[in-house]
Amino acid sequence: MLPVMMYAYSFGFMPGLVCSLAYGMLQLIQDPYVVHPIQLLLDYPLAFGSLAIAAFGRNIKNENIGLPLAVLAAGLLRMCFHTLSGVVFFSEYAAEAGQAPFLYSLLYNLTSVGVDTLICVVVICIPQVRKAIDRAYRGMAAQNA
Repeated sequence: MLPVMMYAYSFGFMPGLVCSLAYGMLQLIQDPYVVHPIQLLLDYPLAFGSLAIAAFGRNIKNENIGLPLAVLAAGLLRMCFHTLSGVVFFSEYAAEAGQAPFLYSLLYNLTSVGVDTLICVVVICIPQVRKAIDRAYRGMAAQNA
């Protein structure tokens, strides 16, 4: 997820949306699991497309919190789409586990997308990583000027 969010952060929302949608389609091609057309929309284009909101981290004046906050928001929005899909389309697994569908889906997605998001936020807070991203962004901005 992190490279896609960094692309959105560096190039803006629309290019980031194209990149994140392409990432979602690659996930669909590599490991398709579709039970309904709405579930396909929730789990692939909407969930992965939400990573593009990392682009709005540039709008936060304090750069030290802008990017981590944007990465966190993008990951949480992706998790919301997957959780909604789980509640609606995969509730039979919750019944087998004896849990409420929302709680089951939320816990399931916390252990996958939630952990991925947390790792992305931690990695982005490493000073050397942040400097490399800023250096790359300044280089791209200079080329476009």
